[in-house]
Amino acid sequence: MRILLAKNKMTVGISVVAIMLIGLVAAGCGSKAGTANNKSAVENYPKSTVTLMVVHAAGGAGDILARALQPSLQKAFGTNVVIENVPGGGGNDAYAKIFKGKNDGYTLCMAPFPSSILGELTKNGDFRTKEFTYLHNVAGNDSNAIYVKADSPYKELKDLIEDAKSKKVTMAGSGIGTNSHMAISLLQKSANTNFEYIPYESGKGGVIAVAGGHTLAGISNIIDLKDLSDQGKIRILASFGTKRHPSFPNVITTEELGYKGTGMNVATGIVGPPNMPPELAKKIDGIVAQAVADPDFKKAAEGIGSSILSLNGDEFKAMVLKIYEQAESVKDVIKPK
Repeated sequence: MRILLAKNKMTVGISVVAIMLIGLVAAGCGSKAGTANNKSAVENYPKSTVTLMVVHAAGGAGDILARALQPSLQKAFGTNVVIENVPGGGGNDAYAKIFKGKNDGYTLCMAPFPSSILGELTKNGDFRTKEFTYLHNVAGNDSNAIYVKADSPYKELKDLIEDAKSKKVTMAGSGIGTNSHMAISLLQKSANTNFEYIPYESGKGGVIAVAGGHTLAGISNIIDLKDLSDQGKIRILASFGTKRHPSFPNVITTEELGYKGTGMNVATGIVGPPNMPPELAKKIDGIVAQAVADPDFKKAAEGIGSSILSLNGDEFKAMVLKIYEQAESVKDVIKPK
């Protein structure tokens, strides 16, 4: 009886070991099969239409840029690229949608920065900007700039800053928690001064206020100031670019003037959901880079006043993380009360 029991125990033990070995072999085969499937999916990508979400309504700045790029993207992808406008929540609806979407590369998003960061930090966006998959930056080198009316007594930025330390200096900008609000807050922090920020619904509203003498100064995207500057109706005192804007080589930057931590480019690039397979992200990066380098897109970008800034995924993410740090440093100031 003891011998039989021992034999039974030995048989059971051998069976358990055998089952475990079979499971390990099967798991290994499954892993290899999964790897092969992933490799095949990347090699065959794209095999159907790619959707590019835009956070602006049709006719908005981001929409115009996306549609200028669309023909070149279609050539580079070798398939249809459909533009989907998702403008709700100041862009937050689109960011939340791409953040929760499938990471298979068939739905991407044209995201502007720092707008998306501000949507998360100041408007409680249901997404985490740092976790997006950064594929390729398309446009940039744009920046905000401080300007005054042409006949203003303020000839240099330092004069405006010094006055703001002792009296009320009104500064028109495009809303609360926006790029311009962030830029002016960074300057106030660096220069230890305080402007009375007057938010308008758009940058154009602020420009009208300054040109009409309703505010002493204003801050807006530098491209939006070109016509009035060329006409001699306003004077641009400084830009917030990390370097001088190619269309305004004589406009000094706030960093050049010694206001550290204020340099901040406004850029737009293509992102995907979190945790995209690295091989797929790299492939899309290369495809978008090809589209951005297309002479047809370069011509179209010039026609709409966009400055191309082609950055690979790693460079793109590094730029965004730096802007994120800047936004975090002033988020309590620019967050809607």
